[in-house]
Amino acid sequence: PGQAFPLARVLAGYAPVSATFFKYKAAVIHHYVGKIREALREQDQVQRNGDFSEWCRQLHRLATLCAQLRRVQGLQRKHLLAQTGQSSAKLKTKRYAVRRMPANWRTTVVDQARADKKHYLPVLALSLTGCRPSEVGGMALRYESGQVLIKINGRKVTDKNGQPTREFSIDAAQVPIDLLRILSSLPSVTLNDLTTEAQRDTFRMYLKRLGRNLWPESNVTLSPILFRHQMATDLV
Repeated sequence: PGQAFPLARVLAGYAPVSATFFKYKAAVIHHYVGKIREALREQDQVQRNGDFSEWCRQLHRLATLCAQLRRVQGLQRKHLLAQTGQSSAKLKTKRYAVRRMPANWRTTVVDQARADKKHYLPVLALSLTGCRPSEVGGMALRYESGQVLIKINGRKVTDKNGQPTREFSIDAAQVPIDLLRILSSLPSVTLNDLTTEAQRDTFRMYLKRLGRNLWPESNVTLSPILFRHQMATDLV
């Protein structure tokens, strides 16, 4: 009594970023809904047992939980921002960046890298596989029976996590014809790009400049890891 609802103060800390605020608000609502369902089952059992005093206690608990749920549902982000003097902020994650790229941005970047005759294979490898930039070096590709077979040496591998190697195939129809010509004439192709930090730095700078030239009005920085996040978004 006489104090602001504590959860309002807690959720106010997440209010500047809308996605974070609504995620935590939904989690709290889910918690209270679960508690109300549990309380309904208990009061139903108590009612069947004929224990009037315990039944009254359960009804009071239900009323309290419902009031708390309504209070959480009524929390408005804009009101919390105004009360705490905070301002709205944008979440600058890679997922945020992917959503703001043109739908066909990977194809555009691959075509431009081919035209530049610079970093074409690394760009193509990232676009086709969604691998980590550090996994491009040593990637092996070969063509067999209408499929491009790909083997990637994994990074971030520990005793408990990660895969030392990943092997999968891609339908040849999804692979540019110039790469198919290369693969058709050789038993296999192993990429030797981006094996050193200096090469990766040069590659990052190339993509950054390329992104600025292709989309000068965009506030998204084109980076190697963006290919991986786009692949993850596509799969989801």
